[in-house]
Amino acid sequence: VRVKYIALLRQKLPRFAAQRADDDLHGLCDRGIISANAYGLTTEYNGYCFIAARLVLGEDFDVNPKTGWSQEILHDRRMEQDVKTKLIELRVMIDTRTDISPHGR
Repeated sequence: VRVKYIALLRQKLPRFAAQRADDDLHGLCDRGIISANAYGLTTEYNGYCFIAARLVLGEDFDVNPKTGWSQEILHDRRMEQDVKTKLIELRVMIDTRTDISPHGR
């Protein structure tokens, strides 16, 4: 899965991924998968979007006070994982004008 994520990050987010070596992206993906799972984001699509948000916003976006909105979304246990992911996608788009969706808009 990690190799698939890295290829997709390089394809969909070249401006951000080009700044990172493959080893760095491997680490980003490994840590991202663990964190995504902890927030209940367990599908491949949702894991990718979480990792893409980390690439664009910073690896600490889920705990950084500057992106406090992410904590409200990710810690809501009543919200389904697909809804969490869509909200994160939309917020990243609003804040950075970057589409992190693997399918594009």
